[in-house]
Amino acid sequence: MQPCLFNGTINGTPVKSFEGEVVHDATPRYIILKLKINDDYWMMDLTGITNTPGTHTYTLVLKKHDGKTFTEHYSGETTQQVFLNRKAPHIFGFFKSTISLKDQQGKEITVQGDFLWDTSRFT
Repeated sequence: MQPCLFNGTINGTPVKSFEGEVVHDATPRYIILKLKINDDYWMMDLTGITNTPGTHTYTLVLKKHDGKTFTEHYSGETTQQVFLNRKAPHIFGFFKSTISLKDQQGKEITVQGDFLWDTSRFT
């Protein structure tokens, strides 16, 4: 499992990922993050991650799980500038992102924060 992190807010509630995995052998590559928001468990997928700096487009999906099924499902897209962190040469990320997500009924949720991932073991 590769280190990755989300640290930010979802609709104003502070959130940090407690478990994450970079799936780098898929096309496109993505991050799976497990989150706890208040007392609920959520899963976040960030699709389109890369091991090259520059401007990239990402799809973000956020799902709430009640223990049996996914009860809420939000998605959105963003374009971000990916930077190399010079203090940790194998980590890329995009920072201070604000992404607006919607469900099928148009209900909005805002994800704001930092995404980081380790690309040192990318093929």
